[in-house]
Amino acid sequence: MDPRGRTLAAWLDLVGWPNIVTRTPEQARIDYQILVATTTRRTIGGWSRSTIASSPEGHEVPVRVYWPRRRRIGAPIVVWMHGGGFVIGDLFTADATCRKLANYSSAVVVSVDYRRSPEVPITQSHEDARTAIAWAYRHAAQLGADRRRLIVAGDSAGGNMAAAACCHFRDHAGAGIAGQILIYPATDLTLAHMDHTAASGFFDGAAIEWFGLHSLTGIERTDPTISPLFADSHAGLPPAHIVLGGADPFCPDGRAYARALEAAGNQVLCEEFPRQMHGFVDMDGIFPSGHSALKSIAETVAGVSPVPGGVPTVPDHPIRWYSLAAETERRLDESWLRTPMANTARILSTLAAERWRGPRISPVRALTRSTQSKKHRLALDETSTGHTTDATAVTND
Repeated sequence: MDPRGRTLAAWLDLVGWPNIVTRTPEQARIDYQILVATTTRRTIGGWSRSTIASSPEGHEVPVRVYWPRRRRIGAPIVVWMHGGGFVIGDLFTADATCRKLANYSSAVVVSVDYRRSPEVPITQSHEDARTAIAWAYRHAAQLGADRRRLIVAGDSAGGNMAAAACCHFRDHAGAGIAGQILIYPATDLTLAHMDHTAASGFFDGAAIEWFGLHSLTGIERTDPTISPLFADSHAGLPPAHIVLGGADPFCPDGRAYARALEAAGNQVLCEEFPRQMHGFVDMDGIFPSGHSALKSIAETVAGVSPVPGGVPTVPDHPIRWYSLAAETERRLDESWLRTPMANTARILSTLAAERWRGPRISPVRALTRSTQSKKHRLALDETSTGHTTDATAVTND
C-alpha cells in the first residue's frame, strides 16, 4: 500500500480514533465527514444550487447541481452517486469531488442525496439513483447541458448504483446514457470477488462486514438489479471508464466487471493505480494519484460522444430551486465544517468521547458473541438430556 495510506492508518491508530466497527451509522457518518474535510483538496470557482428531483409518479430525491467556472454550449451532464457502503456519505462528502469534476471537464454535475441504509433497504437507494438520472435527462436543457451526453458516475457504493442504472436504462425507457464512470465499484454484493488479503488501511474485512451488517442483511445479493455483475447480459451498455486502487479489497471486483463488459463487446477503459487504497480519489489532498484519477475522469467526461437519437424528452415544469436564504445558510454551514477550527473541535470531541466511553462490543463482535451464546445454550440442553460428550464438544467449540 502507498506509504501515505499506511501513515494515515497508523496516525488514526496512534491518536485512538474509533474503529468504524464500534460506531453507530450516525456516528460513522460524522466521522466520514471529518475524514473527507481533512483529506480532500479544495477547489474554488463554479456554482451550485439545490433542488428536488422528482419522477412523473411523484417520487422525490434531493440533488445538488454544479456548474463549472467556464460554461460551454452542449456541455455533458454527469449524475454522481457518492460512496459510503450505502450507509455513510452525503452531499457534503461528495461536494469537493463534484465541484472539481465540473471545473476540470466543463460539465454540469448533479450530485444525488439518495436514501441510505439501515433506514431503508438498498433497493430504495437504487430507486433514488434512477429517479435522479431520469430527472437530469429530462431537465438537461434547463440545466445548460446536452441530454445526449449524459454520464452516470459514482465511487464504491455509488459505482454500484451507476453500473446497475446503466443496465436498467438499457432495458427500460427513461434516459439515454452516453457513458459510465465507475470508481472502485462493488458490482458483486456477495463479496465473492473481494480480496480479503488486500492491505487497505482502515478499510479492512471487519469494516466491510460492518457495512454489510447495516446494508445487506435480508437482501438477495445476487439480484442483478443491485449486483450488476450478475446481469443476464452485459451487451449494449455505455462505454465505461473504471478506476481501481491496487491495494483495495474491491480491486478484483472491478477487474471482473471490466472483463464482463469487454467480453460483451463494450468499450472499456480500466485504469488501475498501484498501491492505492479504497477511497483514494476522494482523499486527493493526501494521495496525488487521487488528483491524477480525477483529471483522467474529467478527460473522459469532456470527450464523451453524444448518443444518437435517444429517448424523446418529456416536457417538465421549470425547476424549483431552494431559496437564496436556504442556499446561503447551507454554504455557510458547510464552509464552517471545512475549517481547521471546526474540524479540530470535532476531532477532539470524538476522541474525548471515545476515551470516556471505555471498551464497547462492536456490532460485528456482538453478533459473533450471540452465535457463541446460542451454541452454549444448545450444549446445556443436550447435557440435560444425557448427551454429555456431544455437549462438551459444542461448548469447547
